[in-house]
Amino acid sequence: MTLNTAHFDEGDKLLFYTDGIVERRGRDLGEGLNALLDAAARCVEGDLEKDITCVLKQLGGERSDDDICMLALRVL
Repeated sequence: MTLNTAHFDEGDKLLFYTDGIVERRGRDLGEGLNALLDAAARCVEGDLEKDITCVLKQLGGERSDDDICMLALRVL
C-alpha cells in the first residue's frame, strides 16, 4: 500500500466533486477536467458556498444524467 501526503497552508481550499461534474456523453474526460480547473481558478470569492455556486455557473449549469455533488473545504 502506498501512502501519500500533502501539505496545505492556512486559507487553502480543497474542492471535491463527483464524476457527474466532469463527465458528459460525447465529450473527452480531459475537456471536462480542464473546464472544472478553469472554472475553479475564476471562482475565488472567499465564501465556500459562493465559490461552489460560481463554479457550477461557470460550467454552464449543464444538466447531467449522473449525480452532481461538490464539497469545498478551507484549511484553518
